[in-house]
Amino acid sequence: MSLEIIKIRNQYPQMNTAMKRIADYIIGDPHEAVKKSSHELAELSGVSDASVTRFVRYMGYENFKAFQLSLATSLSQGDAIEHREPITNRFQYSGEIARNNNETVCRTIFQRSIQMLEDTWKNLDMITIEKTVDMIRTSRRILLLSVGRSKVTTEALFSRLYRLGYNVQAYSDPHEQIIVTSMAEKEDFVIAVSNFGKTKSVVEGVIRARKKGARTLGITSVMQSPLAREAEYTIFSAYDYEAGEMGKYYEPSCENVSQVTIADCIYMLLAMQEEDRILHTYEAISEELESEHIKS
Repeated sequence: MSLEIIKIRNQYPQMNTAMKRIADYIIGDPHEAVKKSSHELAELSGVSDASVTRFVRYMGYENFKAFQLSLATSLSQGDAIEHREPITNRFQYSGEIARNNNETVCRTIFQRSIQMLEDTWKNLDMITIEKTVDMIRTSRRILLLSVGRSKVTTEALFSRLYRLGYNVQAYSDPHEQIIVTSMAEKEDFVIAVSNFGKTKSVVEGVIRARKKGARTLGITSVMQSPLAREAEYTIFSAYDYEAGEMGKYYEPSCENVSQVTIADCIYMLLAMQEEDRILHTYEAISEELESEHIKS
């Protein structure tokens, strides 16, 4: 999938209705959309010319020509986009209708997770990843904030950082998040995870911690979300555009797969840099864990 399409998908949840119509048309048939003028795109999307102008600026471009050129370049470098017809069946997984046999349903789930991983990798900001590693190494304490499904990511990151010997704490209760971020200090590093980037207690926790001088990182799938705006640094996973409104009900886990993989990247980069310090401890932990295994 092309990088420009990935960016449009990641910003989709924060768009207004008119911009979503434009995005839907471009995502649905990008190779045709790139050939259209601004006026033609407006007509085909059922919006005004002014809406196209606002959409282009929202995406970070000065004018339509600049956006068109970026999209054309991105499409030439990316994979072909599969056109999907609208699906109205309520039982969906990531926009795929769940009416086939068991094998097809499971294949769809695997394929969506693989696609989300590929999209996340294409848009991954290595500078921010490396900065995150540096901030973890130099912080007095790492505070992980999440609620609901995003706990999958913070639990994975907690387990990895704890094994490396870092002072890490994870909080998923909103009241505990208020307390711990109210007591944050300049030497602390707050990592907040929210798939849509708008969980109230998590975003407010980031704001509170920043006021105390703590450094903050958001991990989310939605660009220009409240979390992305309030965190000092942000790492983006791919947004599951195909899930649409059904994603609110059935919550496909492919976004979490990408975020846990990001946690693994951070973990491995830390382990490589801290190898001399952690190797003995790591071997001791592995031996103790081995004693918990059932002997065959």
